[in-house]
Amino acid sequence: MNDNHSFSDYPKILKIEDDGKIIALDKNGKVNTDLNIHTVSDEQQQAIFGDILYQPYRRITKSNQLYDTNSQKSHNQEPHYNQQDRERELYLLDENKKAKRKNVWLGLGVIVLLIVVIIFAVTTYINSDNNEQQSTKQTSEQQSANQNQSNDTQGSNVNFQRQNNEVKEDIQSLKENISNSNNNTDSKLQSLQDKVDSLKQEADSNKTNNLAEKYQTTVDDLKQAKNEKDNGNTNQMQAELDKANHKLDDIKSKFSSLFNDKEDTDRTNNNES
Repeated sequence: MNDNHSFSDYPKILKIEDDGKIIALDKNGKVNTDLNIHTVSDEQQQAIFGDILYQPYRRITKSNQLYDTNSQKSHNQEPHYNQQDRERELYLLDENKKAKRKNVWLGLGVIVLLIVVIIFAVTTYINSDNNEQQSTKQTSEQQSANQNQSNDTQGSNVNFQRQNNEVKEDIQSLKENISNSNNNTDSKLQSLQDKVDSLKQEADSNKTNNLAEKYQTTVDDLKQAKNEKDNGNTNQMQAELDKANHKLDDIKSKFSSLFNDKEDTDRTNNNES
């Protein structure tokens, strides 16, 4: 608080702030801040101060005149608004200004903090969404790969089964041809041998390889049966055909067991994926 202010004489201008606000003692001796040098009129000054205190080019002179005039009045008047009250009012005005500035900075800080929180939340949401999409994509790709692998395996199995069925049919047909001494037996034996060779190429495991080899030994038995027939050894021919027939029954049993196990394994792998 500026102690240089004297509150014993009024009305008078105490201070004009940078924004043009007039701090003055009104005609009742109270601090007044309602007027501003940029908008003040003579009528307003007359109503509040009882006189024209502010004139741009003779403010100091007018203030001195008022001071001289009113200093005499003050000796004859009993102050009803003492200096301590006026100092307190000015102090409160200064504190209000400080509080306003503090509130402005506090408001700006809250806005900045809110912006930072929003940016962080948006960034977190975007990153989470991207991670979820990436995870979904990887899962989909893995499922697709598993499905393709399963389809490839099934395709391989289907091809092996098809050729297996053809070989079995040809063996049954050849057994009858050999017994009946048909003329086209040799060509059918060669065709059967070609199919068994192809079946060997389709084999993709030890078990399927074993099946293909059993077919080969069966074909060998049929060839031997054909030779025995050509040599007139009917009993020996029948023995070779019986061997072929026994091996064919064994192949059927092992083939059924083999592919049932494969289907169960494929289903288990797909469920685990």
